[in-house]
Amino acid sequence: MRILGSTRYCMLLAALLVAKTIAAGAETPSIECDGQQYSFENGLFGATAKKLTGAEWQDFCVTDSPETLSQELIMRDDEIWCLSYHHITPDTQPFARQSWMLNTEIGTLQIADYVRRNGNWLRQSQRRIKCQMPAG
Repeated sequence: MRILGSTRYCMLLAALLVAKTIAAGAETPSIECDGQQYSFENGLFGATAKKLTGAEWQDFCVTDSPETLSQELIMRDDEIWCLSYHHITPDTQPFARQSWMLNTEIGTLQIADYVRRNGNWLRQSQRRIKCQMPAG
């Protein structure tokens, strides 16, 4: 019994070390687009996206105005998406959206802006930015 309890303790310690390593990795810039540094991690406990603001890493694709802006982070293979929906009030349909997609395989950031017209999304603008990948 004592060995079994010791094994559980070691497994818990190993899991905590892995989680700490994953969290530390998120503090290293993984890509730079138009002067902004980003770090993305797909770990055991979910995906994280950070941006460097000043000297601090902050969550990316997290709204600071939940009553008028909702956001969704999607990470799939080499693509990181941040979908933003603008609302007049929390209980209304969104009137505008922004689609932000970073492709780490080809090192590009694509940003598209849309407005809702007659129940459909009408693209207003689209831009593509070449990003700098880390040396590796």
